[in-house]
Amino acid sequence: MGDGKDVFESQVTSGNGGRVYDLKKEHNVLTGRFSDKQANDTIVNSFNRIYYKYNQIIPFLSFGYNPDDGVFLGGYLKMVRQGFRKDPYKNSHTFTLNHALYLNRKASEANAWLSVNVWLFCMGLSESLTNHL
Repeated sequence: MGDGKDVFESQVTSGNGGRVYDLKKEHNVLTGRFSDKQANDTIVNSFNRIYYKYNQIIPFLSFGYNPDDGVFLGGYLKMVRQGFRKDPYKNSHTFTLNHALYLNRKASEANAWLSVNVWLFCMGLSESLTNHL
């Protein structure tokens, strides 16, 4: 809570009682139930309210063209959830749905009246992994 040794006390009997973010080298005293988030890095004490980010749901229209299938139309939805000290975000999900308006001659001959392509793209992030796109 400040420079030097701090004393944190909790008389809570259920749950975790709260979280303590402070420097380990200050040898703080924790009495009671706490989630200990102490670290050796001084960044643990930083907090800035103006950097708060809201969760987002972002819709887009999607379109494309190729000579075989013609024009594609569809939608794209991106959902971004923020988290405390999760930079750039806690998690992100993307959903895309496209439909070809024209099917080529071979698909028409095979009575393929609907063509559906499903792509599943997963990317995991953790503290031990880095994200290089």
